[in-house]
Amino acid sequence: MEERKIGFFKRMFRTIKDFDEYKEYAIEKTGTSIKYFLKLMLFFSLIISIAMTIRFYSWMDEGLEYIKNNIAEFELKDGKLTVSQEEPIIIENENSPLNIILIDTRERTEEEKNEQIEKVKSYTSGMLLTEDQIMLKMPFSEQGQTESWYSYEALGVENITKESLIVNATTGNLLYMSFIFYLGTVAYLFVMYAVLALLDVVLLAILGFIVSRILRIPLRFAPTWNVAVYALTLPILLNALYIFVNVLFGIEIKYFGVMYNAISYIYMITAILLIKSDIIKRNMEVSAIVEEQEKVKQELERQREEEEKRKQEEEKEKQKEKEKKEEKGDSPEGSKA
Repeated sequence: MEERKIGFFKRMFRTIKDFDEYKEYAIEKTGTSIKYFLKLMLFFSLIISIAMTIRFYSWMDEGLEYIKNNIAEFELKDGKLTVSQEEPIIIENENSPLNIILIDTRERTEEEKNEQIEKVKSYTSGMLLTEDQIMLKMPFSEQGQTESWYSYEALGVENITKESLIVNATTGNLLYMSFIFYLGTVAYLFVMYAVLALLDVVLLAILGFIVSRILRIPLRFAPTWNVAVYALTLPILLNALYIFVNVLFGIEIKYFGVMYNAISYIYMITAILLIKSDIIKRNMEVSAIVEEQEKVKQELERQREEEEKRKQEEEKEKQKEKEKKEEKGDSPEGSKA
């Protein structure tokens, strides 16, 4: 089947509002649905990253003000961080990209080190800065590890003081850092959410395959995969909108996950029912065509039989005429004449 040339946004709009399109999606090539899925996840990542970058810029601006007014003098030199303050510095903010920042460059016991690590790990995200390392805790990471350690030297951080940091933190530099943060966030979210959404597609496709068997629809797994990809379009877009609002304004919707799944199930089952209806309709049309062909066949057979019967009658008439002529020729009257 020749692939339909439909733009991404037009296809996305049709997917949301027109259930009849799913009958076409089911018979498309699997590669078409995969390309659509990747574009959808990229669009999703671009939207969320905008909100996260806005928060990141705001957080950096607020952080600089906090450093100016509340952080003691510090210096990062030759891969070592020193802070002119005896007590650890703890900055906690649930609404910032990093829920906690803990700075302690003193000599500490192993027990103190472990306590600080566990404290940072108890938050969704956070950062621990010691005299020679940074521990970064993020919600998701590779291989299930949510914390990573980096040395200042490995990060390529050069000599920095409180004064130089404040002087160099111009609007231009903040925008540049925000742009770099945006690109990194897009790549990170694309990979992370693509994997998570892929699991949703597989589970939804399995559900669709089972439902199609229950309804006695002869669908293979590939068509149900295609339908599952498109059935997740609206839930994914709503999820992007929800995360966008949540990041910027802290608005939470209880049971959003339930609604996410419910919408995808509704789209999936409705699409399968429409496909079944279409199959029934086509079977009826085929039956009507077969029935009509049978009628035509019977009519032709009847006409052929009538033609043969007519020919037989004509042959009989001719035979009778012939016999009459022969009888007249052989009669006595005919001989006298």
